[in-house]
Amino acid sequence: MGLITRRDLLKGAAATAACLSLPFESFSRAADGVAGTPVDRYMTCFYQWGHDTLKAFAGPDGLPNGPEYLHIFSASHAGHNAHPDTANAVRELGPSFKYARAIDIWKYKGWQDASDDQLRQWAIEFRKEALPEGGPADYFAFNEMPTGAESNPGLQRRIAKWMRYLYDANDGGPKLPAVFYLVEENLVPESWKGDAIDELWAAIDDTSVIVVGEHYHNKKFLAEHTPEQITDHLFAIAKWLDESGKVPQRNVAQHKFAVLHSTYYGPKQTNWEGLQQDTSTPEDFKAYLAKLIECTRSSPYGKRRISFGPLQAAGLDTKDILTELTPLLHADAVAAKG
Repeated sequence: MGLITRRDLLKGAAATAACLSLPFESFSRAADGVAGTPVDRYMTCFYQWGHDTLKAFAGPDGLPNGPEYLHIFSASHAGHNAHPDTANAVRELGPSFKYARAIDIWKYKGWQDASDDQLRQWAIEFRKEALPEGGPADYFAFNEMPTGAESNPGLQRRIAKWMRYLYDANDGGPKLPAVFYLVEENLVPESWKGDAIDELWAAIDDTSVIVVGEHYHNKKFLAEHTPEQITDHLFAIAKWLDESGKVPQRNVAQHKFAVLHSTYYGPKQTNWEGLQQDTSTPEDFKAYLAKLIECTRSSPYGKRRISFGPLQAAGLDTKDILTELTPLLHADAVAAKG
């Protein structure tokens, strides 16, 4: 996977200090976070969680509410049923808590070659799932840009079209902003190719409130790299977008990009990476999370946005995860407020 991998050594990493000196510009962002006057809120984004885990983030020792905070809980669901109870359970935690219904693109066979009409029809069908009466989602989550799409102009154009239809299919419903997920292979700047790159990033910026890059690492990876190397690794794609000089790309890098860290702490090795309970203690897991947060906050691209997952998975006991993660995020939010 080139420069950005879970285990390969990083070569020629740029100094963090040089990244910290980059000037940030103002862009227009609307109230939904897509376009209009910029307000860089403190943002968290979570993927895969259960109703019983939400209460850990409520109350004075959890994640704070207020206009300067946004906490997005995104989830995939089996099948195509609406889940108004899920949307309402998230929003019950306060005005800063929002729900994003994931569209899992693997469920749509042949989407890579689908016509514009088919993409729009799928978008209309999904929007009915995401926007039921009595409990509509606040956002949709595009799950996820597949491996290889970063070098395939045809797929980039398909995704750009689909994102715009999902955001606004002209079906009489409201605009539905997005959480856009990138897999780790998408985060290698050198792998981006083709003549549709600007088209895709313009669509992502026009439709998305947050753009999440998946970085699933383990304790060994953190031990083998310096904090500066880890920070450069996490934000290589953001730096590349910013240095493109293109307004949509720079807007994503400066105001929307967030790193998704693994919160897996369970019985076996999985694609989530994280830590295993037979070789790591809860104290090890806390130190792991603290280092990830520290390395994220060391970059100007990660000062106010961060993402975590999973909080729920097969065979996963979330008690230790929430016990260690919640107070770290509470302290981080308080520190961000200044």
